[in-house]
Amino acid sequence: MQMRMQTRHRFNLVHDCQRMFRLMLAALSNPGRWLDFSDLAECFDSFGLWLPVALTLCDLETHFALVGCSEDLSREISFLTGSRAVSLEEADFVFVGHSSDPGSILQRVRYGSYQDPQKAATVFGLTNPIQGGEELLSLSGPGIAGSHASFSLPLEASRWMRSRASLGLEYPLGIDLFIIDPKARLLGIPRTTKLGR
Repeated sequence: MQMRMQTRHRFNLVHDCQRMFRLMLAALSNPGRWLDFSDLAECFDSFGLWLPVALTLCDLETHFALVGCSEDLSREISFLTGSRAVSLEEADFVFVGHSSDPGSILQRVRYGSYQDPQKAATVFGLTNPIQGGEELLSLSGPGIAGSHASFSLPLEASRWMRSRASLGLEYPLGIDLFIIDPKARLLGIPRTTKLGR
């Protein structure tokens, strides 16, 4: 009698994690550029937008927080990674479903310190689908050609950018921000990227 082993997902914890990590680095290196990870999201029957990221970044030594996401996702991340859910103020990685007030979330996460800037949180926010963009923003900083460039972003993504800029943090303090859309596309906005004037 042959038995079949059931798996929770088809995501390869070595190769797919490496691909997702490289994709996140490419997104941070090219602010304003959307990158597709739909093939990795399809490895999961549920929570495909969040689990490729969580399995890549979370482990026993990191903590995460969820805002506007289900308790089932929290249990799944903890089960698959060994990471523990904590408050926003303690989290290394913050996963946010649709939020009407990104500013209140960003005010509560860690920004790092001048001595330990690496202790800042990384925030992943879900945004509305890309439909040609809803607001034109001027961005400047490393990875952006010339002194600044204009990008068309969904309104929710623009709110995340404006909320982060309103904190008035100076480098090396800050929050690395990723925007994810429902089609499993990722936009990276590192702490060095500023809104143009």
